[in-house]
Amino acid sequence: MNALSVIDIALWDIAGKHYGEPIHHLLGGPVKNRVRFYAHIAETLPQVVEHAVELVKAGITAARWAPMELNFQKKRYSRVMQDAVDQVRAIREAVGDDVDICLDFHGRFEPWEAVTMMKELEKFHPFFVEDPILHENIDQMADVAAYSNVPIATGERLYTIHDFMQLLSRKAVRMVRPDLCIAGGFTGLKKIAAMTEACYVGVILHLNPIPSVHLDAAIQNFTLQEGVIPQVIGTKEGKPLLKGLSKMEGGYIIVPNRPGLGIEFNDEAVRDFDQLQRATPRFPGTSPQRPFFREDTSFAEW
Repeated sequence: MNALSVIDIALWDIAGKHYGEPIHHLLGGPVKNRVRFYAHIAETLPQVVEHAVELVKAGITAARWAPMELNFQKKRYSRVMQDAVDQVRAIREAVGDDVDICLDFHGRFEPWEAVTMMKELEKFHPFFVEDPILHENIDQMADVAAYSNVPIATGERLYTIHDFMQLLSRKAVRMVRPDLCIAGGFTGLKKIAAMTEACYVGVILHLNPIPSVHLDAAIQNFTLQEGVIPQVIGTKEGKPLLKGLSKMEGGYIIVPNRPGLGIEFNDEAVRDFDQLQRATPRFPGTSPQRPFFREDTSFAEW
């Protein structure tokens, strides 16, 4: 599916460049001229609060993180839950009610743990909780959804329209998280978006904001886009590897109007490939410690 997805994306890009139209025109036309995104923030106090405040000052209106301290796998459940409550409370107090708090559990909990955790966090009005449990057992995901008032988002590890139909038919999700590079490219995702629209379920595409913004612009049930437009690698002389990246204004990505994906390689930078270096991220985050093991040395979900 990864291979099929990237080939599909490439074919839509070629078609757009051939006809001189952006991909969102080929998908039916844009219903918006900008899409709201959420940014990732650090996952440890006090950095998580400082980072959230920094993003809000830059105009970001939604932030996402996993509300667990580092090495949470070696802590007792009551401590993990209290750490999460402390983090979410601190963020809500720091940013107020005009910023959406989005949480990602990364499938780290058992169903009963997830339900208890979500009930504790409910009072802070999170916009969604992503992957409260592992995604394989959709019936269990539906049970978690039934016992919680917090919207559940999932889908970044699902591959086909049939996977997403199971989520929808069991009422296991309020927002789907398909990945353009995993679930069939634009052809696959426009089908998923249509199915979810019929069920009043929102779409929050997983990562890849550069191509995903085209689908975001063309669907009615768009909710949020994950990630910011990155400052891509370039040369020391300031030549970017990619030209035509979409612009960001505050917490929004401006929908591009250039043909195809709207981006192309900078031939001058490609010739200087040995001099390429990664740019400093606009909103740097922190990476959790790895590897992930419990105190008994058994492997733990990341």
